[in-house]
Amino acid sequence: MKPSRQIDVRAQYRLPARRVFALCIRGIRHRLLRAVLTLAVVALAVAFLMYLLCENALYLAVGRGLDRQIDRSRTGIRLVARVLTPAGEVESRWRLAEAHRDAAARAELAAVSGWAPERVAALAAACAAERRYADFFDRLPVGKRTLLIGRRTGREGVELLADPVRREELERALKPMVDVRVPDGVAALFALARETPARETERRAFAAAWNAAVARAAAAMAARAGDEAPEAWLATAPAEAAEAWRLEAAARGFTIAPETFALARRQLANARLRRLLLQRLDSPAGRQVWRKVFREPRIQSAERRLRELGTPKAQQALAAILALPGQADPVLAALPPAQFAALAAAERRERRLAALERRLVPYLDGRQGGGLTGRQQVLLVISFLVCMVGIANAMLMSITERFREIATLKCLGATDRYVLLQFLLEAGLQGVAGGVLGVATGFLAAHLKGLAELGGDLLGNWPGAALAGAGGAALLAGVLLSMLASVYPSWTASRMAPMEAMRVE
Repeated sequence: MKPSRQIDVRAQYRLPARRVFALCIRGIRHRLLRAVLTLAVVALAVAFLMYLLCENALYLAVGRGLDRQIDRSRTGIRLVARVLTPAGEVESRWRLAEAHRDAAARAELAAVSGWAPERVAALAAACAAERRYADFFDRLPVGKRTLLIGRRTGREGVELLADPVRREELERALKPMVDVRVPDGVAALFALARETPARETERRAFAAAWNAAVARAAAAMAARAGDEAPEAWLATAPAEAAEAWRLEAAARGFTIAPETFALARRQLANARLRRLLLQRLDSPAGRQVWRKVFREPRIQSAERRLRELGTPKAQQALAAILALPGQADPVLAALPPAQFAALAAAERRERRLAALERRLVPYLDGRQGGGLTGRQQVLLVISFLVCMVGIANAMLMSITERFREIATLKCLGATDRYVLLQFLLEAGLQGVAGGVLGVATGFLAAHLKGLAELGGDLLGNWPGAALAGAGGAALLAGVLLSMLASVYPSWTASRMAPMEAMRVE
């Protein structure tokens, strides 16, 4: 046969993609048990990956939502602290670091302190970098952190590196720690450490300028409030007087939006009412009345009794307490029952947020940037290795059973490349099916656990985009895992000689 004729025969053998796909489906169907085994292995690995990714996305989303709720619930306290309370060393560092990525916050710092915006921006960037390296040292395991900076906090370790001798010691200690990666490199850390004296001098100057402005604002508040505490005056002052103070503070450089100021006043008023209620409920006469009304052998805490004020019986007990000599209060007596119910609901909400925060803190502390923890990564690698071994074993067994089929295909003109691609395509199809099953299983398992632990907060902070990305990544990982595990078996099948395959029983 002439070489040109041989080329024509091979060209005629080329099948359309639809026909190749149909052959792959038929091969999977004829060896359904092997295919189901491969699919199950892929599904388990993908389900584990999807579960971890979904769990991280859900808990991080709820954690961010919780931070927003806590920030909003503390608007009044933070307003008083920001405008009327001098900033200490830690507070000034925190404000500058937080303002690094917030242009509005930097503008307020510059307006209040009287500094140039560029100077504030440079100091904020330096403080943010210092906090990043301090967090890096604090997150290190205790043994490695002790070798690098001794028994010091992360911030103390950064300041310690201002000494050239200490920098040399840390550089030597870092060399054998191949798994420790310093953010932006060791050179950037040392450059920041060398600037520590100048940065501290600049920060103290900024704190002095800021606190001088705060002292002037506090003096103006004292002139308005008289003997009252600032938060009490803000909670009870007439709207015109409170608005005049807000405009005066804004003229001094403080950024206080009208809606934020109204929310802060409501929160301060509720906090004042809460203190008054707790004083009455926790008094000896109040405890005695409450025990008599509820017939409790053991009195509960005042905070718990406050959370029950939404019920008619609890309001009846409170009315009896306020009717006692020395317990009457005109502010509390003028409140409608709906206001007591709202205060009780707010108390329950605060308690729920605190409990949720305690539950999330140990979970979120081990994650950096929303990624997997080291333990999770190790478990994931082990599961993927086991999965690859299982897929490779199933594919090798499948190929062993199909020696005659492979020989027949080659005798009819199939090339090595065609055989390789056919088996890889079969593995890819099984990877897609197993990946879809694994994504659904992991998604469901993560949500069931999240609902059991987080309740309605999960639905209110559901991260749809993050979960869609996690599903796509898990599905792609399943397909790639299946195809990579089948490379060697497929390559072995494609390299077989036709006559050698025919002789195999």
